[in-house]
Amino acid sequence: MTEPITSDELAAWQAMCDAATPGPIRTVIPVDKDLQAVRLFAGNTYLASVCNSDMDDTEIMANAVLYAESRTAMPRLIAELLRTRAQAARSEQQERG
Repeated sequence: MTEPITSDELAAWQAMCDAATPGPIRTVIPVDKDLQAVRLFAGNTYLASVCNSDMDDTEIMANAVLYAESRTAMPRLIAELLRTRAQAARSEQQERG
């Protein structure tokens, strides 16, 4: 079992998200459809290429999609966890009276 996520970790992850290029991020396959590199863009801004000659095309694309989706998913997950924790704290407080 993993350790619970601390408030400090959440704050650090939120700061990381806040400092990063705003999303959403999209994947672009090169015109030659060679998946040895999938490019990541935020709007018209090129961010990075996901590539690795030791991976097959499916793994390269899966990594690119994960990186792209995490830009919008991570802030949402952090916010949801904070809401859930606040709701649990309110419920505990009400039970204590």
